[in-house]
Amino acid sequence: MNAEVLCYLQRVIGEKGRVVRVRSERAFLKTLPQATHALVWNFKEEWFAKAPRLRVLATPAAGREFVPTKGPKGVKIHFGSFHGEIMSETVAAFMLAWRRGFFRLQEKAIASDPWPRAWLSDKCSTVVGTEAVVFGFGNVGRAIGDLLARVGVLVTGVTRHGVYQILAGKRGPRLVGLSTLDETLRRADWVILALPSTTGTDNFLDAKLIRKLPRKCVVINVGRGNAVDEKALYQALKTKRLAGAYLDVRKHEPSATVLESPGYVPELADLPNCVSTPHSAAFDAKYLYLFLMELVRDVSSVEETWELARCLAPELKPGDVICLEGDLGAGKTTFTQGLAAALGVPGRVNSPTFCIVQEHRGPSLLVHMDLYRLHTEDDVIAIGWEDYLAEGAILIVEWPERAGALIPPDARHIVFTHLEGEEARRIEFK
Repeated sequence: MNAEVLCYLQRVIGEKGRVVRVRSERAFLKTLPQATHALVWNFKEEWFAKAPRLRVLATPAAGREFVPTKGPKGVKIHFGSFHGEIMSETVAAFMLAWRRGFFRLQEKAIASDPWPRAWLSDKCSTVVGTEAVVFGFGNVGRAIGDLLARVGVLVTGVTRHGVYQILAGKRGPRLVGLSTLDETLRRADWVILALPSTTGTDNFLDAKLIRKLPRKCVVINVGRGNAVDEKALYQALKTKRLAGAYLDVRKHEPSATVLESPGYVPELADLPNCVSTPHSAAFDAKYLYLFLMELVRDVSSVEETWELARCLAPELKPGDVICLEGDLGAGKTTFTQGLAAALGVPGRVNSPTFCIVQEHRGPSLLVHMDLYRLHTEDDVIAIGWEDYLAEGAILIVEWPERAGALIPPDARHIVFTHLEGEEARRIEFK
């Protein structure tokens, strides 16, 4: 975590909080008793006993191998779920490069033909109309499927609970019967593994599964290395039983200490039809920013919601419009209360559902509107919209779609979402 990211984190938590960066496990354990929030790559279960003040334990990683999935009462565990958008681009980039012949050039000796245009001409094709089967249809798998469907790939997603299909041009997955899976595998151009390592996925892609795939199929693994029987994959690639593979993860990451590990097949790297990257499918220069922004959005208490509002308050100026979107009870009024407090507005702030408009006067004029019961832009103008803006009020607007074109282009949109199965909410700034 570099200095720039640390400064961003300090701005988020404000002057009352303190960010401490440690460089060793020993230093971390020394600091842990005072910590309310811990951002980590790994955390041992017994360390909870050393952290009496801890409220949030967060890791950028999506995998559950190195951080406990449950903590003591009152401690929220956060795993990164922002990787899907990045990894979907990595998968799509490989597929496009493969079909357009980028990797086939390795098969041609450049010295004998420095411009092999004629040789390459019949070895290129498009991804449009190809079929992909994605095993592991969680956050990452769904993101991969959604992006591929948008470029014309027919996507089938497989979980422990069923088989889904995303049709190009359609929104969301459509459940289809498990009986269609074998037939789909026999047609598959791509098999994409986005599986975790914690659900019995060892050697998921083995010789038996490979026999169900056509020779044209390319295997892509961006999940965990344990999911591939590397000896079976090596034989399939060497004998052209499969067309190719892209491995972002390995059963054991290549190093001098694992060359003799059981199941490790170093020869995979020498095959011309096997492309490897060093577990970098989720690499992004903004990786930690994306993690911190996601962490800030996923809040579970009034106090944390108020903290977000307090971070926004210094950026507001007279005439600003803030649109709040979300279900009943998702935290819109709580957020407005925190914003009013941060702006120095005295008195109680309640939802204006029944009175439509509430004015809160202090150093700034804060006007809270609930437009649910209005129907036209004229109705909105009639309650004083233009007058408030002319007066320099800051407008907090619920049900902003009722205002139509009156919402200015530079309005801030904040979306509040209940997180399924958790006593938490997501607050997203758009």
